[in-house]
Amino acid sequence: AAGINAEYGGSHPLKHAFSWLMHAFAGYLETSQLLLLWDRVIGYNTLEILPVLAVAIFAFRRNNLMEVSTPSEAEAVLQDVSSLKVIPLLQYCLYARILHPV
Repeated sequence: AAGINAEYGGSHPLKHAFSWLMHAFAGYLETSQLLLLWDRVIGYNTLEILPVLAVAIFAFRRNNLMEVSTPSEAEAVLQDVSSLKVIPLLQYCLYARILHPV
């Protein structure tokens, strides 16, 4: 865990994701994107899609996160996710290895 803290400017990534998960992204995403997310939650009958989206956000913002040197910079990178599009992020996270195997 110390390595993770150092990589994100001393800020643990779960601190940021926990709030997203506890609120199921309500208040963080635009309404239309929140409804798309919850369509998937209901359609797949599982909340497991929520942490997948959190991982996708970290993956999408990874370059910015790797450049931070303070917890406040990491917070700034992760604070506003309202402009993100849910479906492309989920597709990338779920299918990237299928399309581009390591």
